[in-house]
Amino acid sequence: PSMYYHKTACRVRLKPCDYEFIHATFIRAGESEETLETLFSDQASRDLLLDDARLFQEIIDCPKLLLFSPSLYFYVLVRHVFLDVGLEGRALADYVAAVLEHFLSEEDNPKNLYWVDFCESIERGNPTDCFYKTLDWANAALLMTGVFPDFIAQREQRRGAPSLDFYESAAASCYRMAGGHSMALELNLNEVLAMLSEAFPLARKGLNAMRDRLIFIRQPWPLDLE
Repeated sequence: PSMYYHKTACRVRLKPCDYEFIHATFIRAGESEETLETLFSDQASRDLLLDDARLFQEIIDCPKLLLFSPSLYFYVLVRHVFLDVGLEGRALADYVAAVLEHFLSEEDNPKNLYWVDFCESIERGNPTDCFYKTLDWANAALLMTGVFPDFIAQREQRRGAPSLDFYESAAASCYRMAGGHSMALELNLNEVLAMLSEAFPLARKGLNAMRDRLIFIRQPWPLDLE
């Protein structure tokens, strides 16, 4: 399996350029060096900085995305749109941001994950393979329903493919199934996958709002979810 699932937290992968960008943002906003040193000192304080509306605005207004890493970019955007729809858990935003970072910034094609093929594959696979395949499919469905919902709508209209509601329900079930697997506990993903299975409709709506209002992303590869 990909090492992707062993690095599904953006907040612990911030780079020096991210801290430089955050530092410059709050210095311009009038914060003192002493205050920033204190806030940078532990994770809880850094989380407060990442939640700050001034940082969010600076990121979406920034003309040069190379000033910060994809980890910072996706986490701050997902965190803020999730707060707007009532999803307050940072771990949930962190996981979803890592999914977007993996698929969009690295342009990793999640292959043609047809629903019927997925169901057949988990019938044949061993328990560990089934866990990763289930999580792969759920993450791909999260990406497509959240960032590329028009692709699903077009397929439904042209080819009679399943609807957005189908993918939403199926992905929530897949997250629930994966969250109950022993591998989820080993990877420390059991709680966040359980949360995502319950919150999938809100998470999808938050990502729809992010795509519509904040970013323009062209689908970088062909993906079918049928």
